[in-house]
Amino acid sequence: MKHVKTVDACSDRQATLRIGRSPAIGRRTGMALLIVTVLTMLIALAAYRFSFYMESQYRVARLNEEQLQARLAALSGLEYAACLLEQPPATRVWQNKLNDFPQNLLAAVPMRADPELQKLESDETTAWRFSLIAPALAAAPRDLRSSLAANGSLGGDTAHVLHHRFGLENESAKLPIPLLLQWERTNPGTARGALLRLPGSTPQLVDHWLRVHGIAATGSSASSGNANGLADLSSNGGIGSGLRTDSVEVDQLQWLWYGGDLNHNYRLDPLELQLRDLLLSETGGGDRSVDPSSAVSGVSSVPRGWNRFLTWTGGQRNESSTGNRRINLNGSDLGRLHRQVLRRWPIEWANFLVALRQFGPASSAPRTSTGTPSITAADVPLDLSRPSTYQLSSLLDVVDVQVVVGDPSAEKQSLRSPFSSDLETASNYLAKLLDEASLDEQLFVGPAIDVNSAPLEVLAAIPGLGFELAQSIVQRRSTLDESRKTTIAWLYIEQLIDIEQLRYLQPYLIGRSDVFSVQAVGFRDSRSPIARYSAIVDARRIPARILCQQQWHPWGRGFDLNTLSQRK
Repeated sequence: MKHVKTVDACSDRQATLRIGRSPAIGRRTGMALLIVTVLTMLIALAAYRFSFYMESQYRVARLNEEQLQARLAALSGLEYAACLLEQPPATRVWQNKLNDFPQNLLAAVPMRADPELQKLESDETTAWRFSLIAPALAAAPRDLRSSLAANGSLGGDTAHVLHHRFGLENESAKLPIPLLLQWERTNPGTARGALLRLPGSTPQLVDHWLRVHGIAATGSSASSGNANGLADLSSNGGIGSGLRTDSVEVDQLQWLWYGGDLNHNYRLDPLELQLRDLLLSETGGGDRSVDPSSAVSGVSSVPRGWNRFLTWTGGQRNESSTGNRRINLNGSDLGRLHRQVLRRWPIEWANFLVALRQFGPASSAPRTSTGTPSITAADVPLDLSRPSTYQLSSLLDVVDVQVVVGDPSAEKQSLRSPFSSDLETASNYLAKLLDEASLDEQLFVGPAIDVNSAPLEVLAAIPGLGFELAQSIVQRRSTLDESRKTTIAWLYIEQLIDIEQLRYLQPYLIGRSDVFSVQAVGFRDSRSPIARYSAIVDARRIPARILCQQQWHPWGRGFDLNTLSQRK
């Protein structure tokens, strides 16, 4: 019995030990589930983070791709403009119709991709496009003198650009700075008088600009301004009238160059208006040119900056309006010259030009022994082996001259020029002479001013032209047919100037341009980025060169989609 009790006691002890261990064993089993749950959550978070990171990188890559596509579309617009300007002038139906472009010529031009991409981007809203934009043309005042008397400069009547237009801006319609500096050196006061007519200019600013370009100011501000027939702009409170340091003058000139349009959208935005007021407050006030209260929806029309009147380049290719190389009347090979002239002009012209190069102009024409004073150029016997002895200094040197031809041992004869200054005769040859002939083999002509596009302010700055004549030119050219304005010959045909004035102005004036500036905007839809580039397209040589390229999209979109797409 004692043994049985002992066994029962052991059994009860083992049972007690088993009962005591069972709770600890259960808690250790739950830890595995917790560890698995935590690991699963960490893996899920890592997967989510990886997915979020990859999605973010995809969006960044997609944004970079769209930004690159927008830039390529805008750069394609610049190349498109260069391609247009490389065409012969006669095929540029748009050149003299800057406000009348076909719908799809320069506005929302679609990118031409390969056929597969065209299938994917057949919808107009998903295709990348570009538009070529330039500032709108501002009408010149009817009376330049009254505008100067009222405002002191041309910033009042003409210093507003309504909006933009689809097109290109003619750089040859501006004053070439190299030519302006040349005039100032030969005729002091010319450049100063021209700059004082620009919007917002003051004598201090103009003198500083001239000093920067290596020309000392001539005379005092007041006397120089009055000498050019201008009001004293210092009393007008123009921008920069309180200049004290060169740094402030530099800021003023930089501001005036773009007219305050810092983001290059041809309008003054609210921020630009605030910056203008801040700049004026730092310099002691001045003429704001644009009243902020007149702004519509917080945006005001931008005044025309100096870059609308001044340029560093300009001119045209040394070729005719049909795209053919001009005849070099000063060529050394007279036989070749005679053949070239015969291909385009009558034999009378060819013979006279060769005879003029061989014998030079005569001050008087001796009569022959038979009493015949002269002979026609068509009947003159030519010796093409005789070398040239005379070089033309102007194309108009062939007008109203006589040539004495003949060997020393033979009887001399006087040759009449077929190029007469008679108005009826000149109307038949003058335009052809200026269009198809030149005096050298240079690739381009310029810098020069396009008389058919230059505004009144630019024409009035040309030495020897004057206010009244500039007004007459602007008024008369608006009534002429475009076919008559291929050269500057119409100035004489319309009796605006005489032959001597035409001879003086001919080196400075041209009838068309091959240098234009433009802003190309690449875009797709309202959610895609926009790229904006401005540049000067110089087509005086083939292929055309794209100069002074600047990007403006870091300053903002600038234009809304409906404006770029020409939608109402």
